[in-house]
Amino acid sequence: MALVLEVIKDLWKGFLLVILSIALLASSFLVPFHSFLPAWTHQDDEFPIGPSERRSIRINLVLGSVVRGMIVTWNVDKCIVFSLEDSAGNIVLDESIARDRYFFEFQPSKSDSYVLVLNNIDGSAENGVYWIFWSYYYNFLFLLSGVALYIVGVLFMFREEKMIRGKFADVLEEASRAVRSHLF
Repeated sequence: MALVLEVIKDLWKGFLLVILSIALLASSFLVPFHSFLPAWTHQDDEFPIGPSERRSIRINLVLGSVVRGMIVTWNVDKCIVFSLEDSAGNIVLDESIARDRYFFEFQPSKSDSYVLVLNNIDGSAENGVYWIFWSYYYNFLFLLSGVALYIVGVLFMFREEKMIRGKFADVLEEASRAVRSHLF
């Protein structure tokens, strides 16, 4: 019985690391860290867009991140139409109208150079625009941490199992000697 308890105690450390890694892996998919933790990076700019002018801005984004954005226009009664495309021209965010402030959120489907397209649809007035993108990598961080911790936990359990196997071999050898000495 004492040997069984010792085995459980030895393997418990690795098992605990594996359980913790599973919790980290699950949280990387289930917990919206970007809702309450600060952004890791941001990109922003402001400029005027002339009447009927169209501007394209390149933004590098990473797979696994969550991106939040905001577009602010200065002329209250004017608006800007915007969309987001990947480098192949595929539309990531459909055209939307930004008036005053417009917030959006998405997850890039690949690491790529995306294009934010801003279009002043008013043919008679200039419109000022400010845009900002916040990038959050917490899900990616927790995913990598969970995988690393899982590997460490499994390796730790294998190491402990090898040590336990050595202990059992010693105990079995002693038992075998004791049985042989009593029989012969």
